[in-house]
Amino acid sequence: MKATQKLFSFSSIIFGALLAILVTPSFSQSTPSTSEDNLMESLSFTEAPQGNSDSLFLETENGIKVVLWNLYRFNNMKKRSEDPHESLNKELIEKIEKADFLLFQELKWNVNTEGRRLIDEYLPVEDFFLMGNPYAIKSYSSHFVENQKGLGTGLLSKTAPSTKWEKHSHKPERTGDFLDGQLLGPRRHKNALAATYPYKDPSGEIKEILVVNLHNLVSRSTHTQNFLIDWSIDLISSHDGPVIFGGDFNTWSFIGTDIFALLSRTKKVGLKQVPFHSPVRFMSGGVKLQLDHLFYKGLTLEEGSVRVFDKTKLSDHMPVSVTFKIP
Repeated sequence: MKATQKLFSFSSIIFGALLAILVTPSFSQSTPSTSEDNLMESLSFTEAPQGNSDSLFLETENGIKVVLWNLYRFNNMKKRSEDPHESLNKELIEKIEKADFLLFQELKWNVNTEGRRLIDEYLPVEDFFLMGNPYAIKSYSSHFVENQKGLGTGLLSKTAPSTKWEKHSHKPERTGDFLDGQLLGPRRHKNALAATYPYKDPSGEIKEILVVNLHNLVSRSTHTQNFLIDWSIDLISSHDGPVIFGGDFNTWSFIGTDIFALLSRTKKVGLKQVPFHSPVRFMSGGVKLQLDHLFYKGLTLEEGSVRVFDKTKLSDHMPVSVTFKIP
């Protein structure tokens, strides 16, 4: 009987400790919370470039240059002057500098200052408009709060957006950051950013291009993964003009159901896929999965422009650069 009581007491202690971990939020108690209805307005932001920006219209004469990249939280990035692989990464830096659009995921910015500029001295993005959409965390009071690490999706452009949309996933990731308070605490939601940008066609008529940047969930069902994709597809189907749709779609499924779902949806709205191979390595490189994808519509892919930076050591994802032409 005493042994049973001791076992019960020990189990109670363990259960209480686990419960305390589960109910302790991973963010500061002083963090302001918001209702789900006002999530986009309160968490997402747009910041003007630090340099001069006189361009009212997207310049299309030399093509529309795009860089797609999951930065993996800048884990391996230092100051450019301290980059041990400077010569190797020089071309990538030039591509970013000359790009019209940067579709970034796992981007870091300041959360405790009035300005949200990036926490980075590596990327030449001072002359870009920054649209940021934090990976929101839902607290136990069912309110969304900003990820206190200043981590999220970024859509950067040389031209100011004319219309913009944001969307967070309706479910959080199952895993999140494995031992960083998100497996045994509030888990992060992924999101999508979209905006239209004005340009002049060859006849001088003003039109708009739609750009959508998506970072999808990890370790959820295909049905749940399709939530942000379907939102993006609806937006694309209602847009009359060129479209660029890209991101880290986390098509991690070993049986391929999620990539088939993605491709079938993009095909229905007339999107074409940019052909490139940039697998992300898991389990010490034994498993390689293509997670990043780029699609387009109403544009022509410039022949020979697709460049995968597969030798860079800056992230576990490979940056991809591509140029489109207005037909």
